[in-house]
Amino acid sequence: MVRKLCSIDRRGLHQEQRRRQYSSTRSGGFHRGGHLLLAQKHGRYCYQWRPRDYQYQLVRSQNSGRRRGYPLRCVFGGQVVTSSLHSPLKASLIGRRCAGFGLIELMIALTLGLVLVMGVVQVFIASKQTLVVQRAAATLQEDARYLLGRLSQELRMLNMYGCLDLARLPESIRSAVPPALEAPISYSVGSTAGTLTLITAVPNAEIFTADTTRRASNYGARWLIVTNCRDTDDLRIASADELDVRPGDLVIPLRQVEYRVKNHALQIRNNGAGNFQTLIEGVADLSLGFGLAASADDRQVSGGYMDEIPAAQAQLVRSVKLDLQMSDNPQSPEDGQVRAQNFMQVVAIRNRID
Repeated sequence: MVRKLCSIDRRGLHQEQRRRQYSSTRSGGFHRGGHLLLAQKHGRYCYQWRPRDYQYQLVRSQNSGRRRGYPLRCVFGGQVVTSSLHSPLKASLIGRRCAGFGLIELMIALTLGLVLVMGVVQVFIASKQTLVVQRAAATLQEDARYLLGRLSQELRMLNMYGCLDLARLPESIRSAVPPALEAPISYSVGSTAGTLTLITAVPNAEIFTADTTRRASNYGARWLIVTNCRDTDDLRIASADELDVRPGDLVIPLRQVEYRVKNHALQIRNNGAGNFQTLIEGVADLSLGFGLAASADDRQVSGGYMDEIPAAQAQLVRSVKLDLQMSDNPQSPEDGQVRAQNFMQVVAIRNRID
């Protein structure tokens, strides 16, 4: 029965055989036609070279029980091969070629590979966490910039009635002005959130060369003012009705915008109709301060900023201070991935100080 003994390097074994002569008594074996006949201390063995497996394999011996010094006959595929000389093969000849990995070497290789893989994975995890933090910080800054820019633009458009000064209109015409226009800015604190109400003008640069009609809804506004800026008696104001527009008239759309912070989100509603819609999320806090003048004729702020606007002093507001805090975890800003970012901006109501 053929059994595999060990893997032997063919080139090294042939070099050993060429170094030794067949007739020498010191030879470690006898090589004939790809067969290697060896004699060991406790028996005689025959090895055959298998080119496919690139190794020698043990084959059956007919006289394995004979004493040392007798010819060794082995059967290879039905052919008997006899060696006249044989002697013990050095153990180093075969043992030296049976190299491989032991359990200790395998465990060391696995450990080193695991450490290397863990290091690479840790680098990727750290890079991903850095990317997430940077993206969250950039999102907070972008949202804050948009929010402050929008509120600033709305505040600067307060009291913008073109060539009109509603406070100087004749009494016969002032009765036609909606009462809401007397207080274009107000801030009411409710049970859950404060609501900032602004009445601002919608930019419009239309030039009319023929008679036509316009509605406030054509501009997404709540009120529409039409005037020729020359005759104060010819002032047309409407909310839902159509207004006649003649060549040379100036059309001023006015809209009402409401802002509030609820559930850590800034919500908005236009023209007092419908539900509040979320504009920006992640608002940890939004505080408003209102700078008031000492009298209606003063242009500068007198004293500090107030948290509310008394109804009788709405015309005294000259500037608004916005204190905004943004966080990726607005419920608990100190526990967020990114440190809470604070922004402050003071906006002057230009149409009252210029």
